[in-house]
Amino acid sequence: MAAMFGGAFRESDLDTEVYSKTGHGVFSVEVRNELHYYIYGLRFKDASLQSFLALLEYLYTDHAPIEEGDSVEIMILADRFCLPRLVTLCELYITKKVDASIQKRVADGTSDVINLLLTSQVHNAKQLSGWCLHFISTNFSVFESTEEFDLVQGENREHVYEHRWPPLSYLKLQEEFEQKVGASKLNKYSKCKVM
Repeated sequence: MAAMFGGAFRESDLDTEVYSKTGHGVFSVEVRNELHYYIYGLRFKDASLQSFLALLEYLYTDHAPIEEGDSVEIMILADRFCLPRLVTLCELYITKKVDASIQKRVADGTSDVINLLLTSQVHNAKQLSGWCLHFISTNFSVFESTEEFDLVQGENREHVYEHRWPPLSYLKLQEEFEQKVGASKLNKYSKCKVM
């Protein structure tokens, strides 16, 4: 199997007959050249060789080296080839990676999370999309002040505003409380009371 993924793999029958769609004529194709054609960019322009090999490894072994490659690119390939379990594995790895990278400061990862949200929605990564929406909602004040927040539109924006933290009702109550406490402090010190 190492030869298969290392590039030294050769089929026992290199010459394969391929029939044209019309049924006229037969031509020979070297399988190795055909694989080279597919892997090196003509068919998968938006995927690197490393990500494609990770996908192949998953297909043959049920294990994908997500940690070693571009996890988002592997997720996109998995969606393209209808591999929902691999998409789920990538989603899990991506969320753990984002959590670890923004432990110290949430503001450092705002553009990454918004881009992940948009990418995950295009490529059917529903769990990752939900996680991104939850993350943006719970860190609303940080995200609201960034330029990238304008990319969150439509249903995403409605969801974020509906589930934002802290909610608007809390902010209104807090403002009322501060006004009452502020007014009572002023009254307390402005009058002289005798016991």
